[in-house]
Amino acid sequence: GIINGFASTFRSTGAGAVTLIGSGAGTAFGVDNGGGAIGAVAATGDIILRAHSASGPDSLNLVGGTVLGAGGLFVDPVVAATTIGVAGGAGQLNLSAAELSTMQDGFSQIIIGRTDGTAPLLFSGSQTFSDSVTLRNGSGPIVLDGPLTVSGGDLTLASSGPIAVSNGTSSASNIAVTGGSLTVQPGVSAVASAILNAGGNLTVNTGAGAVTVSGSDTSAGLGAKLQASGIVTISAGSLSIEGGNANNAGAAIDPVGIAVTTTGGVTLQGGTGSEAYALLLSPAGNVAATAGGTINLLTGTGLNANAAIVADTGMVTMIALARQFDMQMKM
Repeated sequence: GIINGFASTFRSTGAGAVTLIGSGAGTAFGVDNGGGAIGAVAATGDIILRAHSASGPDSLNLVGGTVLGAGGLFVDPVVAATTIGVAGGAGQLNLSAAELSTMQDGFSQIIIGRTDGTAPLLFSGSQTFSDSVTLRNGSGPIVLDGPLTVSGGDLTLASSGPIAVSNGTSSASNIAVTGGSLTVQPGVSAVASAILNAGGNLTVNTGAGAVTVSGSDTSAGLGAKLQASGIVTISAGSLSIEGGNANNAGAAIDPVGIAVTTTGGVTLQGGTGSEAYALLLSPAGNVAATAGGTINLLTGTGLNANAAIVADTGMVTMIALARQFDMQMKM
């Protein structure tokens, strides 16, 4: 492996990149920056950290050193089938909160994961970044199981596999999600509602895959939401907004404006829990949805578990290319 532990520095001048690719024998780290520095404040070149450990529980160590620069910071495993853990998530390449704190502010972006990764990328715990962040994977899933905050930057989640938001509010200036599917629902062990919150716009593209926003089935008070101060744009195979089976476990898409296009159907389904509503709501803009299939508004069996599409001050435009609009209401 590569060891930088004696106050030494790996850096380039100007726009030159710094690339460290290390494979540790046995349980050794592939890259160990336990006491030195990687990069320089004014350096605009990218920093690439790529690590592998033959049999160790973690392939990368950054605790005790610093990583700094003005270009992009790329962190990924040597082997595509390596699990990645971020901020407390389990992974063979593990970026703990302590390691993330060694990444100094000023990078143009921080990119974690491989575009051809096949193993899970799990973000857990809680972490705030000052620079724009991309979590990426190939066919492997991406899971946000804790609040990820990007203060003043953008958040990108990119995978050809499934993407899930299962605990807490993840927020950024703008959020872009590109995946095989997107599920926003509190997990069984969640302690907070599952929310993606954009200060600007939130864009979701899952191709032929489904987008599901669902309240909790097991924990009262835990809902799910896509919200933005700007526009939420969704391009998907289908869209489902579902109230949960638990009480007060509603689900909503709640931005200034909403534009939805699906090749399949759009379904709003109230839940069995009390106040387990399903809402497509714009308090200050328009709601527009074009569905290749049926548009369904289905009130749930719980008390006030309503399904509704609302534009407080704008227009609602719903087009079902299958020529079917189904509304079921509990009287």
